[in-house]
Amino acid sequence: MVLRGINLQLHPGRVLGLVGPNGSGKSTLIKAIAGLIAPEGGQVLFDGCPARPRSIAYMPQDLTAPVALKVLEVVLLGRLGQLRLRVSPQDLSAVREVLCALGIEALADCYLSELSGGQRQMVFLAQALVSEPSVLLLDEPTSALDISHQIDVLELVRTQTRRLHLSTVVVLHDLNAAVRFTDDVALIHQGTVCASGVAGAVLNEDNLGRVFNVQMDLLEDRAGLPVLVAQAPSGMNRLAAEPCPASA
Repeated sequence: MVLRGINLQLHPGRVLGLVGPNGSGKSTLIKAIAGLIAPEGGQVLFDGCPARPRSIAYMPQDLTAPVALKVLEVVLLGRLGQLRLRVSPQDLSAVREVLCALGIEALADCYLSELSGGQRQMVFLAQALVSEPSVLLLDEPTSALDISHQIDVLELVRTQTRRLHLSTVVVLHDLNAAVRFTDDVALIHQGTVCASGVAGAVLNEDNLGRVFNVQMDLLEDRAGLPVLVAQAPSGMNRLAAEPCPASA
């Protein structure tokens, strides 16, 4: 049993962030929502009933697809629920639109094997978005992205969540990204929800210090936005202060 006593609600038009230490159960929870794991002794309900909605888009940590496919073809697979015997102009238009939104339209005719890890991550995010889901589940969607693309992707996810009235869940390790780009947060530790609610209220020094076992400082950037800084344990400070050994 990985998760115990989980009681959370997703709301259309809002982004729920799942944060917590490695191995705390975040990926297991998102897989249960996606229907890949059957919960024992619990239920995942949609609008109050167990019937799954028309479209749930799930982007896992481990991204795999035939490398012989081109980017346009990989993203088009996200439209399987809408595709008929032939690909329609509407399907192609939807794919082009999401590629442009992510700034990767120039990669449309590239093979997946030619892309970097970060570019592949953007392609699979496009595949998730193009399915026009009602529930969007993203497991560490920015883990392979540089800082600029991290901001772009998380801003796009938040914008699309608002615009399309999605119920979005995103697993994040970057606490500052969670503060800025999610509406609500569930702080998970050892398979239970330690705290949940509005992101700014949950991600405070006390909660994070207790869960991650580090001292946290809450600062402000030049725009007045919150910035969380973890202080290194005293042992690490001591070692960092020691001079490097002389070269042989």
